[in-house]
Amino acid sequence: IKHKDFCTDEFNQNQLQTEKKDREKRDLLAKIEDLSMMIESLSKAIAELKSQISEMQVQLKRAGEDRELQNKEFQTTVADQRETQKLLTSALEFLKDFYSKKASLLQKQEPVGPPPPAGFETYKNNAGSGGVMQLIQQIIADAKAMEAEAIRSEEDA
Repeated sequence: IKHKDFCTDEFNQNQLQTEKKDREKRDLLAKIEDLSMMIESLSKAIAELKSQISEMQVQLKRAGEDRELQNKEFQTTVADQRETQKLLTSALEFLKDFYSKKASLLQKQEPVGPPPPAGFETYKNNAGSGGVMQLIQQIIADAKAMEAEAIRSEEDA
């Protein structure tokens, strides 16, 4: 009887341990399945992020090329405006010298022939006109403004 009781106890313990191990096995299999799904979803996310990174690298390269072209355009604009200012300033100085000397070089001439008819007046410069020199000064100011605007936009970029 002792032997039978021993065998029954051992059999019950064995069955209890088997059920416990089966439960552990099911839990571990469920955990393995969850981790496998997580690995799969993370692999997909990694692949998507890698494609986004490569797209962003392409966009970064394009942005660098665009910025390089903008800088080249800026350099050209500033150089053109500075050259325009230099050229117009020298032209303005030349005209100032010329018109200041012109007054001393003019010869007084007596009118030849009969006097003009009654409807004609003597010739004089239009007082309201700005003149060529003021026009050149305005163009120089515009060139300086354009240069300053280009520099500001370059600093903002």
